[in-house]
Amino acid sequence: MEPTTKKSKESIGNLNNKNPGKIATENMTEAQVKIATFSGQSSNIDGVKSCDQLVLDYLQQPASIAQEKGVHRDELSRQLKIPVEKIMESIRSLEEEGLIYSTIDEFHYKSTQCG
Repeated sequence: MEPTTKKSKESIGNLNNKNPGKIATENMTEAQVKIATFSGQSSNIDGVKSCDQLVLDYLQQPASIAQEKGVHRDELSRQLKIPVEKIMESIRSLEEEGLIYSTIDEFHYKSTQCG
């Protein structure tokens, strides 16, 4: 009898993925990449930014900085094409880190780094 060779689960799981530990996104649609990103599978997949970073980047744009009252969470959701629930998760996280703050109410936010 010939000895059987066993492949580890990790090597089997990574046969189609050149970068173990990363999600292969080359065959995914943009929507699939967003879903993978926002489902917590990775905070940064092959250059796709996390929701937290997208929100922070948006709040640091000159047009956002110019808004005296801050940016409404619905605007963030609309412009970034991310569900409001995910926007709110990012807002809570960014507030805890001291990177953003609420302005006139719990729906408007500004970056601490840009005024």
